[in-house]
Amino acid sequence: MTRETAKNEIKKLLTNYVNMITEKRSGDAYVCPLCKSGTHKKGTAAFHIKDGVFWKCFSCGENGDIFDLIGKIENISDFKDIMDRAIEMFGFTLDDNDHLSYKAEKASAHKPSNGNETSKAQETLVNYTEKFLQAQECLFDNTHGEGLEYLVKRGISAETAKKYGIGFIPAWRHPKVSQYVPQSPRIIVPLSKDSYFARDIRSGISSKTKQYEKQRVKGEKRHFFNESALYTSDSPIYVTEGEFSALSIIEAGGTAIALGSTSYADDFIKCVTEKPPVQPLIITMDNDDAGKKAVSKLSNGLVSLSVPFAVYNPMGDYKRSE
Repeated sequence: MTRETAKNEIKKLLTNYVNMITEKRSGDAYVCPLCKSGTHKKGTAAFHIKDGVFWKCFSCGENGDIFDLIGKIENISDFKDIMDRAIEMFGFTLDDNDHLSYKAEKASAHKPSNGNETSKAQETLVNYTEKFLQAQECLFDNTHGEGLEYLVKRGISAETAKKYGIGFIPAWRHPKVSQYVPQSPRIIVPLSKDSYFARDIRSGISSKTKQYEKQRVKGEKRHFFNESALYTSDSPIYVTEGEFSALSIIEAGGTAIALGSTSYADDFIKCVTEKPPVQPLIITMDNDDAGKKAVSKLSNGLVSLSVPFAVYNPMGDYKRSE
């Protein structure tokens, strides 16, 4: 396959790439990965995919194909560099004759998206319960000690890992992306039977790869880590941004849930609107701009619902909890 043919094949992977970097909202719209349209209160996602190969955000006006989007996301202007990054991202390699060869399987086995945002298989509801059990077995398998070692370094005990069903997959890739996307070792944190958080445990990864180190496999509905604590706790409940922040509080003897992202603040307010928590909440987000905006949004929402809460910043001048 020539470089030109490779370019045409990569163009067809736009939907896969969009699923990697952002989340789908109602209908065919996505949260714009550039202007974040669709993350604000009452905001409407304006990012759309057309014919599987073109995209446009009707909020910020940006548009193009997969190469334009990769260039904007990763701040790359030269097309050759964008092409090289796309080849790396989707697991392709160029041989000395400038031909494309797949790392694992022949190109003829690859069936890219036909332009629909999700395939029929992706639209089918899944149950990851068996996957979670296998991942937890792998976490405590002596042949894969790096997963448990990572948790211990993060201050998470084996007992806590077992209690919350945390597992490890040594070669993971997001189920909704191309089979040629490189795999990585991940800690798996179940959120519900059809959703989970996958955390890359490698250190020293490039800044380009780092943006994918925290990924979520979304289910039919939004679920927060340890969400049941909202209705069963006998003590105040910390509401954190990340799953590992919540696990650290739990490890210290507290009760905590995790939103998973500051962009899910509206979803959390909707959650407590439908069913109020049984204990006061303690809001603690990362101390960066996104975290501060989320604190403001959560505070306003909880005040309007008359839900008792406090805001706590345990990080001082540090921006992030990790």
